[in-house]
Amino acid sequence: MAEVKHFTLYNGQNGAGFGTVGPPSLPTIVDDQTAHELYLKAYEYPITQAVPSSIMCSYQGFEIEPLMSSAQWASDCSLTLTTIVRGQWKFPGFIVSDYGAVHGVDAILAGLDEEFITTFFATDLPALVNPTSSSYNYLYAQALDNAVAYLLYGEERFGLLGGNGYKPLPRPNIDNIKDADAATTEKASEEAAVLLKNDGNLLPLKNAKSVAIIGPTARQVMVSAEQGERAEGFPNRDAISPLEVLQQLAPAGSQFTYSPGIDWIGTLVPASELPGGLTRTESDSAGTVTDTTINYGTTSNLKPGVTYTWTGIFTATGSDTYYFYLQGSIVSRGFPGGFPGGPAPVSITIDGVTPTSFRPAVPVSTYPSDIVPTGGSNAGFITTLAVGPHKIVITAAIPATLATPVLLRFASSKLGDSINAAVIAAAKAKIAVVFADDNGATNNNIVNSLSDNQDTLIQAVAQANPNTVVVLSTGNPVLAPWASSVKGILEMWYPGQEGGTSTARILLGRANPGGRLPISWPASADQTPFFDHPERTTGDGTAVYFSEGIFMGYRWYDQQHITPLFSFGHGLSYTKFAYSDLDVKPEQNGKSKGLDVSFKLTNSGSVRGSEVPQVYLGPPSKPLPEVTQYAPLKLAGFERVELNPGETATVHIHLDNLELSYWSTPAQHWVLAIGSRKVYIAAASDDIRLQDAVSVGR
Repeated sequence: MAEVKHFTLYNGQNGAGFGTVGPPSLPTIVDDQTAHELYLKAYEYPITQAVPSSIMCSYQGFEIEPLMSSAQWASDCSLTLTTIVRGQWKFPGFIVSDYGAVHGVDAILAGLDEEFITTFFATDLPALVNPTSSSYNYLYAQALDNAVAYLLYGEERFGLLGGNGYKPLPRPNIDNIKDADAATTEKASEEAAVLLKNDGNLLPLKNAKSVAIIGPTARQVMVSAEQGERAEGFPNRDAISPLEVLQQLAPAGSQFTYSPGIDWIGTLVPASELPGGLTRTESDSAGTVTDTTINYGTTSNLKPGVTYTWTGIFTATGSDTYYFYLQGSIVSRGFPGGFPGGPAPVSITIDGVTPTSFRPAVPVSTYPSDIVPTGGSNAGFITTLAVGPHKIVITAAIPATLATPVLLRFASSKLGDSINAAVIAAAKAKIAVVFADDNGATNNNIVNSLSDNQDTLIQAVAQANPNTVVVLSTGNPVLAPWASSVKGILEMWYPGQEGGTSTARILLGRANPGGRLPISWPASADQTPFFDHPERTTGDGTAVYFSEGIFMGYRWYDQQHITPLFSFGHGLSYTKFAYSDLDVKPEQNGKSKGLDVSFKLTNSGSVRGSEVPQVYLGPPSKPLPEVTQYAPLKLAGFERVELNPGETATVHIHLDNLELSYWSTPAQHWVLAIGSRKVYIAAASDDIRLQDAVSVGR
């Protein structure tokens, strides 16, 4: 039962409320046209066309001007839940809150059908819907009847009430489907991969006789099994690394060297760097033990429910940036601070200061068992130390429910040493491939950055080897100060449990990257709509204002005449495509004023590949007095087309009335924008291949 979330006007800006009481303290303010044409429209299509089982509300508080007189929480807003979802969109499914996002029993009057974690409905509704109660309120009784009806409809629709002799299909045996499912996951990763840059056609790696593979995510796929990114029943699929598959699939005579560049595993801190050992105390005993190092494996005597503290001296053998790791079964979910809101299982202080903590992307259980203890995860800490002795305190609070033996290992690596080793490896190779990621990175400049020190690593490698390719595993665009210094950039996103295979296949040319950017990549933080506008993200203390209106993403860059690093829709291929014979005409069925767009697409290269042609609309020629905002270009449709070398296909893309309309606040519905419209066929928002004009409406 598919669920669409998080509805609505929630993009990670400040103002979300979890378990708070009262009205929104930092609501999002947005105008009605922008709300409908951007933020509500993103839900309108899946809700009206796919008709999912349910909608989950967001945590955000918001006010849509001028339709609302004050801000309301997403789970309590009758305008969005009842007027829009039920009235305008005719949605028959049920509406639920996110966890802890309900702020009072009145939410059921606004159109919410089910709450999670909070208990307003369970506690306050009984008296309100009981006709014999002095608190009885017909409106609540009617709202409860409606909520139950929507929930029962959903269960009946999916056959969960057991009526009419319905018998649910048995769950398939995972062993019978896992190979096919793994192949699907791999293909999805390959189709999502975006080749951002490929100067001199350095990719694919046709000459792999001397390639330096660098970076932690080359041997550790950017997947965290406990964060929902790996399916159960596929043991250690995410441990199959790109490096491993490259070595398996590369032609005979290929040579791949590996250097971590930034070592997320480290090596056991030796006794020589802990002179005198570490004094171990425990919460259930007055005695002490001296450990020459921390390396508790299968013979560990650490006990569940006990907090251990080690104190002593760590001797830095050089002035450098140090990565320290506490690895093993006690590191809950890989968070140095444990489960969010829970007790911290592990911590480190050095000279009384807590280092910067981060979570390496892959649990320790996927590392080679001869390097670290099997089981658990990995908590990382980064600090810069001068050569010499430093007081160190390590604490491990072991959960009482943890199984024995309790595994724990204290490891470290030095950034300067690991980068120098990577530079040496790159200088000796013909091609260097650096794997980089945004694991643990902070968003200090509106645009994300790579993980700590990875920009430095890439720049050092590129200086040592002019034939450098960067493979990214990021969830968002990142600042890339090194982009002009490298020849290739491949964005794999978070490639999933088959990411090792898909990444290697693309690098070797056994698969063709098929993705296109769903978001523009700014060249610098000052290019974005948020630069010098903190009120659009963190707010002004009273509200968060979406004052940029409809000019988000590529629309912003077009309106401001800004050239981003990579434009919306951009993506290269190992082949080339030619566009021709554009034909645009009004739909002929007599009922709609939509457009039928067709053109020819030819694979003019030498290998099979996919293209994603995009249809953009220009503004209408006739003035629209109701509309204060109209984008220079607006994406109206797209299609993925896969072709063999030399093959030509006629591509048909239909644009319905909704794409040709604007939202009218006075009329409170979509209005067809009548007049002449430019129609553009593009390979990206900044790469127009064909164009025509057509008259819309009568």
